[in-house]
Amino acid sequence: MSYENNFEYQTLTEESVNKLIDEKIAKKTKTVLWKDPSTNSYYRTNNPDTRTPHYDEYIGNAGTFTAGLNTLKGASDLSSTQIDYNRYNGLHSELLDQANRFWSDVDKAKKMAQQGQQLGAGVITTQDYSDIANIMVDATSYEKLARDFILQDAVTNKQWNKLVYTADDITPYLNEADMGENDVMDPRSIDYDRLQATLKKAQGHVKASKWAELAIRDHNVVQDNFSIIDADFPRIFATDIATTLLGFADNAAGTAYDVIASGDFHSTKNPMTEFLADSAAIRTAGGMANTVALNSATYQALTQNTFIRPSSSILGAVPPFANVASRVATNPQFPGYTFYIDELLTTGHIFVYDKRAVEFIEGPTRTATLNDDYNYFTSQIHDRWYTSLLRLSGYGSQQTGTTT
Repeated sequence: MSYENNFEYQTLTEESVNKLIDEKIAKKTKTVLWKDPSTNSYYRTNNPDTRTPHYDEYIGNAGTFTAGLNTLKGASDLSSTQIDYNRYNGLHSELLDQANRFWSDVDKAKKMAQQGQQLGAGVITTQDYSDIANIMVDATSYEKLARDFILQDAVTNKQWNKLVYTADDITPYLNEADMGENDVMDPRSIDYDRLQATLKKAQGHVKASKWAELAIRDHNVVQDNFSIIDADFPRIFATDIATTLLGFADNAAGTAYDVIASGDFHSTKNPMTEFLADSAAIRTAGGMANTVALNSATYQALTQNTFIRPSSSILGAVPPFANVASRVATNPQFPGYTFYIDELLTTGHIFVYDKRAVEFIEGPTRTATLNDDYNYFTSQIHDRWYTSLLRLSGYGSQQTGTTT
């Protein structure tokens, strides 16, 4: 009977031996720990590159070890056997040498402290607390950005489920007056004016690690970031409307409304002159002036004008100054008008228009929650399609130069 030897032997060289040693050291120095939540125990995996739980080498039970530490903190009359039990219970036997060295250092430091010898960098004072202690943080956090916008309420809002908005307006025909008994007028028909606007996209995107919730933190950073996404869209929409209003024809005031005539006790300019001119032009175009948009400083200059003040005195009573904030107001000197006060608008600009003249189109929306290939990251992406436009440019005017 004969046996065939199929083994191949490799000659060990210094280079191959060093390579094996380096690989072994690299593997030992790269450690991945996994916790088994069902037993509250920690394990070290034999494969440090794994991305899934592998409970290979038992390290210890967190609950048992923590209970032992708590017992040591609260007692001073334990026997050496009881002390060793609470120190080492819950740890795997392979870790006992490391644990023994650790507790040996602790005992040495404790003995030095009892003999009055300083430890480490010196005596701990209150100046060191910020580095070594937990910091108490107020649960209230204020957002350092103004989000009070009113311009979206100052225009006509419409929903649209396409990315291109299309509308038709009618130029009507006029019937003939003062016709003869047997006269017949020529036939007439309406005319359509088509308007199109392409919607724009606004987007918010937040990406977070799946492990972020496990971090020790003072705030819920992930949720705080997610909450901003939808809260910031009104700022984009209002800014777009403010730009659209600039498309109205410019009606320069000539003299600012807050200028006082030299040697007199009244304002030089009567704002009603411009408001009447704007109202007449809007009516001629087929609309009705009923909306005014301006900022707080411009509104104050307008209402302090002596021709506007509600008083029988030539000096008049100065109206109270309102806080600088977006709001809706009415004024008894402007019956039929609603004032929309928004700080996004430029000081000195007053927009007078028929509310139908300006449209804000709210288009399709999309909210997506996405995970990466390894399910390590979560992304929240919110898309909002929108646009604003002058539907009827003749239905409005902008007064400029109204303040100094």
